[in-house]
Amino acid sequence: MTSPAQQTVLSATGLNAWYGAAQALFDVDLTASSGEIVGLLGRNGAGKSTTFNAIMNLQVRSSGDIALDGEPVARMGADAIARRGVAWVPEDRRIFTNLTVRENLELARFAAGDREPVSVDDLLDSLPLLDKLIDRKGNQLSGGEQQLVAVARALVSRPRLLLLDEPTEGLAPLIVEGIAEAISRLPAAYGVTILLAEQNLPFVTQLTSRVYVLETGRVVHAGPTDEFARDADLQDRFLSISMAH
Repeated sequence: MTSPAQQTVLSATGLNAWYGAAQALFDVDLTASSGEIVGLLGRNGAGKSTTFNAIMNLQVRSSGDIALDGEPVARMGADAIARRGVAWVPEDRRIFTNLTVRENLELARFAAGDREPVSVDDLLDSLPLLDKLIDRKGNQLSGGEQQLVAVARALVSRPRLLLLDEPTEGLAPLIVEGIAEAISRLPAAYGVTILLAEQNLPFVTQLTSRVYVLETGRVVHAGPTDEFARDADLQDRFLSISMAH
């Protein structure tokens, strides 16, 4: 659970979003505190990626209040929000497949703005799985390896807030375990707060302290992760899965 002394890094209040005339988010409220990993759960189409789009002010028209470290960012462009310390790892990863891992990481230094970028050596210390990949090109990597590189690249800019969109999508269970181990280290290593959008409930349960559950663009449940993990009725109602699956 979040200590009252922890600083609120992300606060979204009354967040609504539209694609054209179609409303996709309805009065979403959520918070994430310093060093916390918060889960955003829901079926496909529930509004998880749309929430990230709204936070980043990309691809959607939105209303509501969004603050980063207490400073309003809702009316800023995506570039300005990124410079304020928000990094997003999208579901499709988007690494440069014609560049080596090292080159992907070095390019990300330009996104650091006024912050001191994280060095490649520091990333290799905190994410040792990267070491054997560092000189491979992106098109020589598996999906799980590309996901790890995408997370590492986002960390180069030393973000305050990291948005992870479906990091386990399409990955084998053994690879998922490695990704979970890597993500679990990030708050302590980099002081980063993580908002994790996922359908994989065991993965979310392993990593997060609290969860928000979305259905048709609305928050239908919010609370401690362990409570949600014990409630099969809530899981069946909003995710159509249970921990036994």
